Amino acid sequence: QGYAVDSAMNGGEALRKLEAKRYNLVLSDIKMPGMDGVQTLKEIKRRAPDMTVIMFTGYASVDTARSSMKLGAFDYLPKPFTPDELLAAVRKALASERAARQQHEREAQFQRLVNTIHSTLNLREVLNLIVTGITRLFVVKGCAISLLDRKKEFFKICAAHGLSAAYLQKGPIAADLYLSTVLAGTP
Repeated sequence: QGYAVDSAMNGGEALRKLEAKRYNLVLSDIKMPGMDGVQTLKEIKRRAPDMTVIMFTGYASVDTARSSMKLGAFDYLPKPFTPDELLAAVRKALASERAARQQHEREAQFQRLVNTIHSTLNLREVLNLIVTGITRLFVVKGCAISLLDRKKEFFKICAAHGLSAAYLQKGPIAADLYLSTVLAGTP
């Protein structure tokens, strides 16, 4: 299926490989010589709490499955399973791992943005940091912040990123028109 795969003969070997290289997914049998799969799972989660692990065994029981899931296994497959069942579990686990990694990156980007904003007191600079950060964080083409004037009659763009000069030169927008457009859900 095009996945890069390594193998280990036991839990100790698997842990050594996990120390040396970054993996997206671990598949582990519960019955193994030396350190069993449950002990291996505990150690993997201790060292790398975000590691995605699928457990399997030919000695399936509800208790074993439950304890594996409580320890942080993503999924549990009783043997025998078909290649299609394994592939479905792998795809589901990798999709979940990818989503978690992307969420973590978005949170880190947001935290960097917040830290940067806290580092300045200049309002114009803060607004520019916000629109630049939002554009990157949400992977959108452009972003603008419009503020209401003192008389509460017009919205004026105070900061923008990724928008055309023609859009920015439109000038202030009447507050009633702007609000009715926004409330109608029109961009």
